[in-house]
Amino acid sequence: MNFFKNEFDPDNKEITKKVKQWVKTYFGLPDSGCVILVSELKCADEGCPDIETVISVLMQPEIKVYKIGKPLMYVRVHDIEEISKQYLLYNN
Repeated sequence: MNFFKNEFDPDNKEITKKVKQWVKTYFGLPDSGCVILVSELKCADEGCPDIETVISVLMQPEIKVYKIGKPLMYVRVHDIEEISKQYLLYNN
């Protein structure tokens, strides 16, 4: 679902590709045996931003889910670098 429109990337295809590559790089994930899903979801919880970006890393035997409190079109490499610290802390 695409809640915010970027006239240069109306379907968020380019930013989705970038985010997946950043996740793969910063998390140190293998080229195969891993699936990265990037979604934009509405959040109704109190204190939660209206729209958040959810990144799921599916790698047997686990699924890890990370949330970034902003729409996908505003996610930048430093956001991925920050969540990768959590991943690396618990997976090394």
